[in-house]
Amino acid sequence: MKRGSDHVTVIIASDIEQSTRNPASIFGNVAEGHTRRQKEGENVERQFKALEFDDRKQIAAMYASGAIASDIARKIGVSVSTIYTELKRGQDGFTLDKNFRPTYDPDLAQKRVQEALRRRGRRKRDIQP
Repeated sequence: MKRGSDHVTVIIASDIEQSTRNPASIFGNVAEGHTRRQKEGENVERQFKALEFDDRKQIAAMYASGAIASDIARKIGVSVSTIYTELKRGQDGFTLDKNFRPTYDPDLAQKRVQEALRRRGRRKRDIQP
């Protein structure tokens, strides 16, 4: 048993025996030279980016051509949930595109964003005499 300043590590004889064959077996994947390949789309860094009207036009073009949300998100540089939220924001609720998906209108989405920006914040109080 080894004593450290803040924790105790117990090494069992069978672990030592295995360590001569594979040094990473005692301490997991911390052996030098061990790297794990990252899968595509896994642990993507968070990017906080507000969509602009040009982004909305690009979403509309890609979505109309049949692209899926993950491809659009990767191209624009936002999360997939942002794309789904944006697609929902730009739907009129009635019309379908050639792929039988709800159509996305970037003008409608921009209008709804502008309305939401105007509504947020403190409300002015009515002054009564």
